[in-house]
Order: sequence, then structure tokens, then C-alpha cells
Amino acid sequence: MKLFAFCFAISSNMVLPLVAMAEDSTTAKLLKQVDYLQNRHEILAQNIANVSTPKYTAQDLEKPEFLEPKSHKVKINRVRIRTTDPRHLVGKNKSHKYAVVQDKKSPMKPNKNNVDITKQVTNMAQNGDETSSALKNYRSAMDLISVVSGTGGQ
Repeated sequence: MKLFAFCFAISSNMVLPLVAMAEDSTTAKLLKQVDYLQNRHEILAQNIANVSTPKYTAQDLEKPEFLEPKSHKVKINRVRIRTTDPRHLVGKNKSHKYAVVQDKKSPMKPNKNNVDITKQVTNMAQNGDETSSALKNYRSAMDLISVVSGTGGQ
């Protein structure tokens, strides 16, 4: 296990990037989960901001495989389009590491917008709860590491 400097900050509506204190599988997975939840928060906020934008389709992030419960299902890899040349066109969601999916199930309004504000606010609250839980677990892992390494817990 490698030890590093530790730094994270939480504001009222956003979790700022984390730097791991220890590099192990548990903390690495928790940091990936927080990163996914931060990206999902941005997508959900974008949906809420576009609740009355004509022809806007609600979006969400596809849950990454590392967050799925372990199962014995057949794994099917999705084909992703990559740009291999700087002259290739880049999609509008190039900044996200996770697959952005369009909500095709929600009914369209007369202005061709399918954002359901109640559903989006519920998703945002659930996402916030999951982020809080992941950060608590991360903090607990860091406390355990500091006790074991002799740098804290007194």
C-alpha cells in the first residue's frame, strides 16, 4: 500500500476532487464511485436546467460495471466509437468518462421535451445520498488506514 497526502472538500452542492491517501482496491473503488456520482450530478443538473427547453431529451449516465453487484451473467462489451485522428468530429459529451444515455422511455411533452422534473429531483436527491454514503465509507477507510499505520486514531 502506498501512502499519499490527503485532501478533499465538500461544498453545499458539490464534492470537489479527491486525492487518495492510500492506494488500495477499496479506496480506489470508492474514489471511482464518487467520480461517477459527480459526473451523474452534472448530467441530472443539466436535465433540470433544460426542463422547458424544446426538443431536449433527458439524459443519464450508464452505471459502470464496477458499481454493479457481482453476478454470473454473460458479459457483453459495448462498442464505443473513438476518434483516432484529430480531424475526426467529436461528440458533444466528450468530457464524460461514462456512457451518456438518452431517456427514450419518458413521454414527450408537446414541445418534444421529455424531462420529468419530479423524476430528476428524485434522482438528484438519491445521487446526493449515494455520494454522502460513498464519502462516509471513504472517510472510514482512511481512518482505519491511519490507525493501522500509526498516524492517527489516538
